[in-house]
Amino acid sequence: MDSAIVEASIAAVRDQVRLILTRHHRSGTPSERVHVQRVAKPTPCWRITARVAGSYRRALSLSFTSHEVELGENRIVLPESDVLMIIRAGLKDDKLTLYLVETKQVLREADREIDEATDLLYRATKTLEQLTEPARQIAATRALRAVSRAIANSSIQALAEAASAPTDVEVLVRALQQPDAIEMPQFDDPLGPARLRGLRERERLLKVEGGMLSADEVAAHLNITRQAVNKRRQQGALVGLDAGRHGYLYAAWQFVREGTIAGLESVLDALKPHDLWMQHIFMVSRNTRLNDRTPLEELRQGRLDNVLKAARALGEHGAA
Repeated sequence: MDSAIVEASIAAVRDQVRLILTRHHRSGTPSERVHVQRVAKPTPCWRITARVAGSYRRALSLSFTSHEVELGENRIVLPESDVLMIIRAGLKDDKLTLYLVETKQVLREADREIDEATDLLYRATKTLEQLTEPARQIAATRALRAVSRAIANSSIQALAEAASAPTDVEVLVRALQQPDAIEMPQFDDPLGPARLRGLRERERLLKVEGGMLSADEVAAHLNITRQAVNKRRQQGALVGLDAGRHGYLYAAWQFVREGTIAGLESVLDALKPHDLWMQHIFMVSRNTRLNDRTPLEELRQGRLDNVLKAARALGEHGAA
């Protein structure tokens, strides 16, 4: 594809972002606050970043498809759907980030995915044939039935958007969340949509603020043994989330260059009435008692007393 066409499409998206910022910026010109960069990893693409005014940011919600982004009441639309696709969009603090990739690149990768899918289906068939425990056979059969129905009843565009997710689990959840899949008359689990939303939210929470670390990684960082890491978690001095047979995963936000973030143990002590998932959610979620900042942001600024008050209020009233 002619590079000039691609560059024109990138410029059109950039100009739409600038126009939105022009309506709401307080300082600096929009051109100074919108940047376009070609990045190579993990997927070669264009990254557009922009600073959003704080008061405007707090009023925003963001959602996106492969061809448009909804930013509050504003829309950013790709001028040519056969030139570029949106593979990711995010809004964190006061920073808007869009990732765009050439459509032809996605199609090339799709060809490779099809070859891989053929191989995976063959191996899955062999695996199913080797299952001997009834429980595993039933679970595998019902899971495959649900996925097959979702794929068969969803539109190609919806499935393409699902396939753009960064992990296999997110692809699965997005596919099962498609309206056509959920609204099928034969959908036999009335709580299925709610469970899927919960699973997707869980995936998001596992990625925020640096994601998760294994017990071995934490042990290396703190220069202690794996057993000592587990002991600290059991004593309530570290946030470790149960990952089933993979053991525990530790939230990366609680660690700094040397040791753990100042005030962590005091905050976790105040949060003891709540389970570890709730402690993690509290730390990374915006809190009205903290002027719509997260407890983690406050802790990084050294405002331990504010965080402790919010944590105790959560314990007393059950909500922030």
